[in-house]
Amino acid sequence: MKAKEYLMQLKGTDDLLKSLRDELDTAEWMLGAQSSKYSDTPSFSKGNASDHTAVDAINIAALKQEISLQIERYVELKLTAIKIINEIEDIRYKTVLYNYYVQNRTLTGTAAEMNRSYQNVCALHSAALNAFQKLMDLHGIGEKKNGDEGGTGDG
Repeated sequence: MKAKEYLMQLKGTDDLLKSLRDELDTAEWMLGAQSSKYSDTPSFSKGNASDHTAVDAINIAALKQEISLQIERYVELKLTAIKIINEIEDIRYKTVLYNYYVQNRTLTGTAAEMNRSYQNVCALHSAALNAFQKLMDLHGIGEKKNGDEGGTGDG
C-alpha cells in the first residue's frame, strides 16, 4: 500500500464517521418525533407505530455499532499515522501531512496557515509522502500479506 492510499483512509474514515453521526442524529430525532406523535393517539392504533418504532430502534443500535467499529479503525489508523509523521525530520513535511490527513484540512488552508503558496505546499506534500512511504516500508506497514497458506512450491 502506498503512503497516499494509507493516509487517505484517515480522511475517508473521518468523512464516513461524520456521515454516520449525522444519520444517527436524524434517526434519533425522527424516533423521538414519532414517539411524541403517537403518544396522543388512541391505544388501538399504536400497534403499527410500536412495530415501526422497534425497527427504528434496531436500526439506531446498528448505526451505533457501525460508528463504534469505525471509531476503532479510525483511532488505530490515526495513531499509526501520527507515529510515522512524528518520525519525519522535516517540520514542513510533518505540518503538511498532519494538517491534511490527521486534521482533515485542505491543502489550500494548509498553504495559508504555513504562509506558502499552494504550489509550494503541493510540492512539499509530494516530498512528505515520499518520506512517509520510506518510514512505512521501514516499519513494514501497509505491506500486503501473502495469501499462500501452505504455499504452492514443490517442497
